Amino acid sequence: MIDFEALNDKAIYFGHQSVGANIIQGVHEIAPPAALRLNITHELIGQNGDPAGKCADFTRKCERFAVQPPDFALMKFCYVDFVHDSDPPALFRMYAQTLESLKARYPSVTFVAVTAPLTTRSARWKRVVKAILGSSDMASVVNARRAEFNTRVRAHFGPLVFDLARAESTSPNGQTTGDALVDEYSDDGGHLNSLGRKVAAEALLETLASLSRR
Repeated sequence: MIDFEALNDKAIYFGHQSVGANIIQGVHEIAPPAALRLNITHELIGQNGDPAGKCADFTRKCERFAVQPPDFALMKFCYVDFVHDSDPPALFRMYAQTLESLKARYPSVTFVAVTAPLTTRSARWKRVVKAILGSSDMASVVNARRAEFNTRVRAHFGPLVFDLARAESTSPNGQTTGDALVDEYSDDGGHLNSLGRKVAAEALLETLASLSRR
C-alpha cells in the first residue's frame, strides 16, 4: 500500500527517455488525484545510445536547482544505452560520479539512483537454436550487461535506489525472471504496457514514500 500522505507536497525532478515517460504515465494512472499532492517535473534528457550525453544533459538541467531545488531528483539510463560490448563498470562509474558531484553541489536535494530497465528474453526456441549452433543469444547478453550495472548501483547507493529493474523482473505472483523484463509487462519487449506501468509506478512511489519518512 503506497503511503500517499508521505508524498504530499514533495517536489520531484525526473530525467528520462521513453520508459521514464511510461512510468510517469503509470503514476498518474494509479494515484488518486485527491491523494497525491506532489509536484513531478519530468523531461527527456540526452539521446538514447549516448549515456555520457545523458549525464551531461542531466547535469546542465540540474543547474536550476540553485534557485528552486526539488526534494528528490532522479535520472535513468534506458535499455538501449546498453549493447553487447558495453562496459558496465565504466558506465557505473560515470553514472555514480554524476550523481555524487550533483549531490555535492546541491546538498539539500536527495538524488535517487535508478537501475537500468530490462528487455524481455528472446523466445525459448530461439535461445535453444542458438545454443545448439554455439552462438550467443544477444538479448540475454545485453541483459547481463544491464544486470552487472544494476548490481553495482544497488551496492553503492543502498537505500537511495529506485530499483526499476527489480520491479520489471518480478511477476505479479512474486516470481522473478532474474535479469529480464517480465513478458506480461511489455507489448514490444522493452516499453511498459498498462500492467508494466502500474508495477513500475508503484515501485517508484513506494521508494520515494519510504525515503520521505526517513
